[in-house]
Amino acid sequence: MHHEVSFELTPGLTEEIQHLEQEEGQIYDSIEDLIQKTENTNYNATISELHSRLPPKSSIIDVGCGFGETSLLLAQHGHQVYSIEPSSNRLTSLKRSANKMQLPIQTYLCSGESISQASLPKMDGCLFNSSLHHCDDPLKALKGVKKILKDNGVIVINEPILKFYLTKKRFYKLLKTNPIKMGHYGGNEHIYYYKEYYNLLKTAGFKDIQSFWCNKMHDPRKTLIRDLNSRFYGSYQHSFTRCVIKYAIHTAVKYASNSFLESILVSPLMRFSLLQAIFVARVQR
Repeated sequence: MHHEVSFELTPGLTEEIQHLEQEEGQIYDSIEDLIQKTENTNYNATISELHSRLPPKSSIIDVGCGFGETSLLLAQHGHQVYSIEPSSNRLTSLKRSANKMQLPIQTYLCSGESISQASLPKMDGCLFNSSLHHCDDPLKALKGVKKILKDNGVIVINEPILKFYLTKKRFYKLLKTNPIKMGHYGGNEHIYYYKEYYNLLKTAGFKDIQSFWCNKMHDPRKTLIRDLNSRFYGSYQHSFTRCVIKYAIHTAVKYASNSFLESILVSPLMRFSLLQAIFVARVQR
């Protein structure tokens, strides 16, 4: 059973939950199975940023955990994980995977904005992995998290970032006219620029806000192969040209022989969303 928290069902969230409840569950049979299926993905890169900044056996809240890949990976490191998700179908899948791996994960049926209503202990860390942009009120979700984080607690955010050459009007038009290309499965889709995520964290009261390149430890060739073969409802999700350009940028930055050259490349490319950024911040009272 999951801990259930009363939360507001907005039209967008209702549509999203209805879709998610019809999904086929994703169950991981073992830690080896999980590691194999998440190799060279943002799951590992994101939890590494959080894990590296926390002491052993920390308490962590994973907001919008989905099928639980990040929750399972963090629990496998020995942390006590509290997983938040508004879809009971996805939480059930996570529970089944956790039981197979004998990982003690606590699950909460709850929206990101309603975290403060859950009976949660004080946390050492928090993770939003492609979930904050689904919130109707991301600032409320961040403020709720800040209240339950301990002093010097760490928050890590890895979210889709709007490309500098796209306006929001154009983005939402593409969601309607070409949802497969945009990876849109229905429900609460919002989007923000790099600076907006930074400002959301700042406005919520977080300090020491930094960003890091998410794909630094990835193999560009494996990423290229995955992107070229990525399908959404049976159709290819990414164009060949986009995949090749992404591969060229990642390869150039990853193998930059000069650390100074890397430093002057990475920050601007993240700000323009040509490299995926992970945001890291702390609570300082």
